[in-house]
Amino acid sequence: MTKLGITGWKKDDAEWGVAKCFRAWCDERGIVGDLDLDNGVRHVIGFIEAYGSSRFEASWEADAFGEPLRERIIDRAGFRKKDDQRHWHYYVLPEQWKKLTGSYRTADLTREMINRKLLIPNPEGKNSVSIRVPGHGQMRLYHLAPMGEPEAT
Repeated sequence: MTKLGITGWKKDDAEWGVAKCFRAWCDERGIVGDLDLDNGVRHVIGFIEAYGSSRFEASWEADAFGEPLRERIIDRAGFRKKDDQRHWHYYVLPEQWKKLTGSYRTADLTREMINRKLLIPNPEGKNSVSIRVPGHGQMRLYHLAPMGEPEAT
């Protein structure tokens, strides 16, 4: 239409306008990538922030007498373990992972979290890791990377 002189625009006005609108939309949106995947990542992080101590059993922790910690966990989502730097690692049960990620295309969200280094795959590249959980035996779980500051002692 511009070539035919119908719009009255200069040669690059349409491209300039589209680019300006796109930049404004991206600024408002906050990301350029897949918003659904970004929302899924935020959902998983929010779940850990909200339920990290109530839905994840600290199976590796002991009480003051060295006895396994006895916690009452309702609606267990998985297990948590402190590393040497006192960061919590979260291990999500497979069916809970499906529930947690399901509305965000589980396979795509899992891959995105691995790409963002928020989910730690096993050394062979599988999405989940095989780990022995005290009191539960060997299990295949989704290992979330530690987030935030270490817990104070």
